[in-house]
Amino acid sequence: MPLNDILVLGHKGYIGSYLSKELHSQIYDGDITDSDKLFSFILENKIRSIINAAAFTKLDLCESNKEKAYQVNVLAVDNLIEYLSMSSEKIKFINLSSDQVFSGTSKKIYELDDILEPTCYYSFTKCASELIVNRYMNGLNLRTSRVYGNPESTKTNGI
Repeated sequence: MPLNDILVLGHKGYIGSYLSKELHSQIYDGDITDSDKLFSFILENKIRSIINAAAFTKLDLCESNKEKAYQVNVLAVDNLIEYLSMSSEKIKFINLSSDQVFSGTSKKIYELDDILEPTCYYSFTKCASELIVNRYMNGLNLRTSRVYGNPESTKTNGI
């Protein structure tokens, strides 16, 4: 069992699997949309840092199952930030996002304060989660771009 206070959510997805292995993080095998169980886990394991790599990432599935995409990519993040904001602990929160929050039509390199322009439901949910995390003083959004690797590890859709 890991002996640290880091929790990587989405440890079955591509990025999360690497992060949890390298950081020897705590493993939460529950549903991240089940707030009560997740909050209990955080409290019981004295978690001090959370990396949210959990996401409903398959673009076509996000379009056809918007409710599930919203629950995982937006509502779970909102519930976590609400919980962390009310906690007496100063738990750090890193939310993995995507460069897809931008339209991709710019001729220049995107800057941190450029306008978010989602082009599909997945990118809309990532924009929404970023705005939620921005409310939390100990929160950080980390945008990824063109993540690639062994496709065997991406079959779980990152959740």
